[in-house]
Amino acid sequence: MCDRLVLPTLTQGDIAKVAAGELSLDALTREFIRDRLTYRFVVTGTARDAVHLEEIIRLADLDGAKPVLNPKI
Repeated sequence: MCDRLVLPTLTQGDIAKVAAGELSLDALTREFIRDRLTYRFVVTGTARDAVHLEEIIRLADLDGAKPVLNPKI
């Protein structure tokens, strides 16, 4: 996720600070997630139901698009 979502938002100065150990890429990623991403959850009856639903979503059968995070490879 970091390379596709977080890195494009960084300035050259930010990248230099990360490389020098002055800025934490983990902290930047955490901030990005908290500021820009949301999640949804669904209560299922069993773990098997949850796994099945996850597979359906990963195969793009929900809203016609694959998820950005954890897509089926």
